[in-house]
Amino acid sequence: MNRPWMVLAGSLAFVVCGGYAAVDGDGWDIRVAGVVGVLFFGLGAVLAARQLRGPRPRPIGAPVPLPEERRSESWFDLEEDEESEPTKLELGFLAALRDGARTLPAGGVSSFSFRDDDGPLVAVVSIGNKTELLVFGLHLAQGRLRGDQLHNQVYSLPDEPTTLAMPEAHAADVEAAVGWIEGLLRRPVERLEWWRAGIPYAARYQFADTTEGLVEAFEARWAPPGLHERLLRDGKARHGSWIRTAALGAPDVVVAVRVDGRQFETPGLPSFLWYQCPLEPRDPA
Repeated sequence: MNRPWMVLAGSLAFVVCGGYAAVDGDGWDIRVAGVVGVLFFGLGAVLAARQLRGPRPRPIGAPVPLPEERRSESWFDLEEDEESEPTKLELGFLAALRDGARTLPAGGVSSFSFRDDDGPLVAVVSIGNKTELLVFGLHLAQGRLRGDQLHNQVYSLPDEPTTLAMPEAHAADVEAAVGWIEGLLRRPVERLEWWRAGIPYAARYQFADTTEGLVEAFEARWAPPGLHERLLRDGKARHGSWIRTAALGAPDVVVAVRVDGRQFETPGLPSFLWYQCPLEPRDPA
């Protein structure tokens, strides 16, 4: 038996035994036994109730000082395809891009490149923490260079530029491309969590400087009773069922994930089903 329930059971026994022992005594004995027993019983009840609510989450900020920046010599490895070989221009661009990327922060980051069939040369960057947070990269086609968030499976550019988009450039503008990648890698990222009964029922990764969402999760089974139904009824879901965490109230805890290209160890989470946010800022309070 754990401590809160031991205190509760012991104090109840104290009340019973104290009252029994005082039957032959005077009223003062009975009053002392009763008051002390009630106090201990109340303490046990409070401790037991706190345990039922579960552990209280704690915010986790960035470590001070920041850890050393991780670097990598391996960037944008080319996935070779005999049916779609890069041109001389594309290979030269890749070589220059790799050379510039060696100065970039690499913690929590992976990258690769490939030549799409009869399409552009694609250079992909992925940021992850427990799950994939953001996929972005560059498309080089006919000497034109474009960069933006990419589809996380087919790595296509969005139909309309997002707030992350790089101004269109030329294949020779490698320095601009490296600077754009570095800017995204150095943006601060945080994780918001909403808790009930000792477990998070919703979580959201977002850019800390703009609150633009990256990925999010909501588990109805762990949420407060009726919350999931109310959010659906109020239209706080995407495509009919994916809850918008941007519409939730203030989070119970905020965890720093990335600052200035450094990525930190973060506490584990339950097995959520993550889904992407369309770079949506949080709703005004």
